[in-house]
Amino acid sequence: MEQETILKEILNALKSHGEHMDKRFDEMDKKFDKRLDDLNSKMDEGFTKVNQRFDRLEKKV
Repeated sequence: MEQETILKEILNALKSHGEHMDKRFDEMDKKFDKRLDDLNSKMDEGFTKVNQRFDRLEKKV
């Protein structure tokens, strides 16, 4: 009986730890997605500026 109680406590602790880790991974995933979106936005802005410069250069030539 005591072994069964210990086993249930261990399983409960593992379940709790797993849920905690799932939450942490979800938070990390959200942060990663945000950083990736920010990086993509910055790249888009940079390409837009480069294209504008090329357009101005073509008009001069």
